[in-house]
Amino acid sequence: KQEELNQFRPLLKRRASREPLQYILGCQPFRELELSLRPGVLIPRPETEQLVDEVLDWFLREEVDRPTALDVGTGSGAIALSLAAESGAKVVATDISSVALDLARSNAEAAGLGALVEFREGRIFEPIPVKAKFDAIVSNPPYVREVDERLLEPEVLDWEPREALFSGKDGLDVIRGLVAGAFQYLRPGGLLALEVGVGQAKEVALMLEDSGHYEAVQIKRDHATLERFVIAHVSMCDEDARAERALSRGDV
Repeated sequence: KQEELNQFRPLLKRRASREPLQYILGCQPFRELELSLRPGVLIPRPETEQLVDEVLDWFLREEVDRPTALDVGTGSGAIALSLAAESGAKVVATDISSVALDLARSNAEAAGLGALVEFREGRIFEPIPVKAKFDAIVSNPPYVREVDERLLEPEVLDWEPREALFSGKDGLDVIRGLVAGAFQYLRPGGLLALEVGVGQAKEVALMLEDSGHYEAVQIKRDHATLERFVIAHVSMCDEDARAERALSRGDV
């Protein structure tokens, strides 16, 4: 028993320092997957499982053949690997963190999904070729406002990566980048699915509508009835409009 106590004592000390249990155990279940985790990589939340549901349900409703998806800010790979595992989708997953991407690649190999998911390092759409087109773009981006830092628990603020949590003064900097660029990488009618912070959904929905590139914008609630997801589709005519603008500028 003393030997067991000696084994547990360092773990208890880590937890007493408010280190998240997921980092101590080195793993976190997510949908059908058991993901490895380590400090420096965002811990996947249960709400994000619902974001995956939105994309999978859309693949089924639209009968998307051999779906393709882009996961922006993949972290541990939770979203990308779930889409690949549950729909057979080919997924490109990006992140600005090499630490996160190394872990995500390891999780992909452990799940036998290495052939379906490709990982690229860079901010938002930087690592994506200009002519790439996807059926869906999905993201659980950083969305915490800088002024809300004091509201976060020590397990979050002191341990999880700041770049995966905070996104400017109002928490919407990365989301603005997603809205501004996603339409260029989606096929006509393609899906954009975003997780947002509490109180941000209406502003993000308005952002999408005002851009002129999206239609059928919807706000979805999580299981706690909070507005946490914003779903939109690229306008069916948007690609033709882009082609016309390119012609008028002499780009083609």
